[in-house]
Amino acid sequence: MTTDTGSQRLPPYNITKEDALIGCVLLDRNVLPRVLPLVSSADFYQDRAGTIWAAMAALYERDEPVTFLSIPEELAKGLSEKAVTGMVQYMSGVLGDVITTLDAESYAKAIASDAALRRLISAGGRIAALGLQGQVDPEIAVEEAERILGEVVDRRSQSEFLTAPDLVTTYVDEITALRDGTSTWGGITTGLPDLDLRLSGGWMKGDLITVGARPSMGKTAVSLNFALAAASQGLTTVMFSMEMGASRIAERLVSTASGIPSRILRSTTELNKEQVSRLSEGVGRVASMQFFIDDTPNLSVPTLRSRLKRLALTQPVNLVIVDHIQLMTSGRRQENRVQEMADISRQLKGLARELDVPVIALCQLSRAVESRAKRVPQMSDLRESGSIEQDSDVVILLFRESYYDPETPRQGVIDLIVAKHRNGETGTVEAFFALGTGRIAGLQRGEV
Repeated sequence: MTTDTGSQRLPPYNITKEDALIGCVLLDRNVLPRVLPLVSSADFYQDRAGTIWAAMAALYERDEPVTFLSIPEELAKGLSEKAVTGMVQYMSGVLGDVITTLDAESYAKAIASDAALRRLISAGGRIAALGLQGQVDPEIAVEEAERILGEVVDRRSQSEFLTAPDLVTTYVDEITALRDGTSTWGGITTGLPDLDLRLSGGWMKGDLITVGARPSMGKTAVSLNFALAAASQGLTTVMFSMEMGASRIAERLVSTASGIPSRILRSTTELNKEQVSRLSEGVGRVASMQFFIDDTPNLSVPTLRSRLKRLALTQPVNLVIVDHIQLMTSGRRQENRVQEMADISRQLKGLARELDVPVIALCQLSRAVESRAKRVPQMSDLRESGSIEQDSDVVILLFRESYYDPETPRQGVIDLIVAKHRNGETGTVEAFFALGTGRIAGLQRGEV
């Protein structure tokens, strides 16, 4: 690696190792499959080494011999005769300097590491330029800075295959940990034992869960019950509420936690002694929650991602709730709303995988529900984009028969219809729904 030359600080690189790696491949063609996944042509500091590496990779991908004769023929497709002659002279020189190929992998890793540091230096300069620009919104600048750094990380992280023995070993270890109670593999409880059972353990890391319903069916209320259930485990929940302000969310949380209807909470003179005690307990429960709320309207997915990642730097994030996705923007220019919704669902699924947390996205269903006799929602009712169904690992549709039929014997019952479950069974879970407090509870197994 180079060091300071006078007052000038040069970027990290190592020509000796670049020459040695090229020579190793020329000496033994069996080296290339071992080192090709470790380094790309763009990682070489020397243009000539990078060009030769690209030619080697192209030959290998076409399953053609990678030899001292075939490489110049490949180079001749894009270079002048004079340039190819220079490349051949270079290859002759590096080949003559190689004694063994034993260190080929270490050369490749060192070259890739230097390249990553150079990209980091370049990213730093681009980020500094953002800060030096006048009249730039700080939020937008931070988003762009994180995107630039994300490019560096993405280039560094290369997917590698896992063998069957690796997979089986990991699985057995997790099963063993589950049995002795030390596993983190299990899901986050939904607060409804029957729903946990249906979902094979609750909300799973990396999953996108879509909760769909018509307006006033109880989407937000149900999601707040999910938040309270996670909080009971000491887990951190983050809610992005684009439909309702933070103060209203706080009121609903206290109402649900205390069991006192919101209308009574707004008129404290109606509270009796027993309700005052319950209110105190409810406020204490909510105050002790690891619950964060962002009530910015019309939030874009990149902004949501940026704020989540900044929070995740200070503490673990366990559950994310988005209310609701039709009020979001993708942060990218799209031809129509359908394409934008498809982009939003893809980004949310990517976010769940990236942060390794469950993301619950609330979604408003289309009016097609109202045109059916029974008005029971279906996945086809997901508004504006079939990609929501495709990207979601779990789709839960909410239905209250009493909303449409005041005479039904199923008063106070809400159906949580698991219409899609990528890793398990579908079916309907019934629960009590207290309209005044928004509290839900299992029909057979007790309250949240």
